[in-house]
Amino acid sequence: MDKYSFLSKSNSLISSVSECIERFCQSHNIDSDILNNALLVADEVVSNIKKYSEGHSDAIKITCSMQSNSPKELVIEIADDGNQFNPLAEENPDLESPVENRDIGGLGIYLIKSLTAEQHYKWLEGSNYLLLTFKS
Repeated sequence: MDKYSFLSKSNSLISSVSECIERFCQSHNIDSDILNNALLVADEVVSNIKKYSEGHSDAIKITCSMQSNSPKELVIEIADDGNQFNPLAEENPDLESPVENRDIGGLGIYLIKSLTAEQHYKWLEGSNYLLLTFKS
């Protein structure tokens, strides 16, 4: 299994993470649909980490890998040392009610779940680990 890890403490965290994912996908000829979904999901995850970690997250580690050496599958693990939070435990938002009657929030997590084939979360030794699998 080929793997690429990247640790960022940069102020331009989202662009650093995107560059990491793009480099890995381009060097492994990953499908463009998978790349686009991975970039959108990573942006959402990193934005949430920055917004909700209350300054506790000093760094985010991104690990990109291919489980099956197939350009039709990408696995990304995002680890941070922010507050413990399992986004997968959140309920899906109400998409049936009129917009004005819906609660605010939850669409980003719904997007993450919708654009990935598999999602796994664990809290280990003071860090959040979110493992996301993309398939076409």
